[in-house]
Amino acid sequence: MRREPTRIYSSHLIESARALACLRGRDYVVRDDVVYVASDVLRHRLVISYEAQAENVTADDLIARLLEMIPMPKNVLNSRVPSVIRS
Repeated sequence: MRREPTRIYSSHLIESARALACLRGRDYVVRDDVVYVASDVLRHRLVISYEAQAENVTADDLIARLLEMIPMPKNVLNSRVPSVIRS
């Protein structure tokens, strides 16, 4: 991998997860929301090396590995969807 996602993509990841939570009827985000949108938000930012391509490693594989390395939170943070969106 030659590029790393910039800070703006972390905010895109958060906003996408919040939108998904809202679509699923929740006003809070769970880890599964982040996991569900991560590949779509980050995939195009990764450039896979020739060595990784030769081993059939994809951007989705790398993102999945990274997500597996992130521990589950012990305390759920209050990440509420703004009331404007809830209507």
